[in-house]
Amino acid sequence: MKDCAPYAPPLEGETCFFKTNLLGRTCQRENSWGYDKGSPCVLITFDKQEVSAGWVPDVYTDLDELPPEMPLELRLYITNVTKDNRGFIPEMVWVSCTPEDPSDQAHLGAIEYSPWRGFPKYYFPIRNEAPYLAPIVAVQFLKPATRRPMTVECRAWSKNMVYSRAEGYGLVRFHLTLD
Repeated sequence: MKDCAPYAPPLEGETCFFKTNLLGRTCQRENSWGYDKGSPCVLITFDKQEVSAGWVPDVYTDLDELPPEMPLELRLYITNVTKDNRGFIPEMVWVSCTPEDPSDQAHLGAIEYSPWRGFPKYYFPIRNEAPYLAPIVAVQFLKPATRRPMTVECRAWSKNMVYSRAEGYGLVRFHLTLD
């Protein structure tokens, strides 16, 4: 296991170690995953059984490659990160979370992703052997409306990500209701 970073990707045969302390202070078990503060965290990862053995994402390397169906908010985020990164798009499988019903957008509120807005490419391919821990993105809903049930879809984005709502590929859907 290797402690990886964009400047220190794994070598052939090496596996990157994901550190759960990267998820931030709020999105931890000892802080009730933010639920006690009305800002729940949901942990997103790849199902090691569902991802094809050896699958490596084909990441976006040019802003012109971003698909038109990608949420505008994510497209703007990637554009800004690219500007801050001297014109280079970080090698990521990007993540977006949106309400299934567009009228719920205002009720869902702001969302924070940690440690990143997706999964760094250097964590792939996903391994099925212990003690490998697949990378995690903590999605924190900062102040969702109370007593309003919403269905949220979080989607992964790369050029070769298979997306099918009917088959459940490339996404996760869940219900969010705060009392």
